[in-house]
Amino acid sequence: MPDGLAISFGSEALQFGKTFPGIVPYIGVHSIMGWSPIFRDIVMALGVINASRDSCNFVLTQQGPGHSVAIVIGGSCDVLNTCPNSYVLTLKRRRGFVKLALETGSPLVPVFGFGQNNVFSRQPKVRFLQNYQTGRSRWEKWVKICLKSAILVPFARFGIMPDPRPITVVAGSPIPVEKVESPSAEQINELHSQYVGKLKELFDEHRDACGELKDTELVIQ
Repeated sequence: MPDGLAISFGSEALQFGKTFPGIVPYIGVHSIMGWSPIFRDIVMALGVINASRDSCNFVLTQQGPGHSVAIVIGGSCDVLNTCPNSYVLTLKRRRGFVKLALETGSPLVPVFGFGQNNVFSRQPKVRFLQNYQTGRSRWEKWVKICLKSAILVPFARFGIMPDPRPITVVAGSPIPVEKVESPSAEQINELHSQYVGKLKELFDEHRDACGELKDTELVIQ
């Protein structure tokens, strides 16, 4: 499960309820999270749902006002592109969330987690482990093909303990969306461009205050 979403929307660690009163967030994740019965119950208690179109549509249309869904648009592709001091988002061809927003009249809210890629490293810190770098990357890609999901093998303190780095989550202003039962490709592309533009503005506006390096870039692919 995306750790940034779990902290921001699956708990009150950042006082979400106080900051956004009346909003009930659900976290959309890959269906693989529900394969294990015990683990499934744990994540469901955090407000986790399948990130499928049907599940998201149910929350936005049947659960009542204020219910929202938080998802990582790039999904497993963003996981495999994780790299310290760099942000590579798979977003250019992702249109499904925009179409659903138009069909349900749900506002889109750009959210960015600064520093999230710095808590884990994909590069081994021990020299002898560097020999396994190529094999590990191939294994991760194989898992993504077979399971349609990514499992990141990090190198951190004691193997899996994240580095103590600050993560700052910034939410932009909601982008109002007028409900359209059958949105055209032009309407979808227009709203998609608006969302990407607002996300870039959010990054540029807050990057310095959030401690990002000057050469840190946001890459949309």
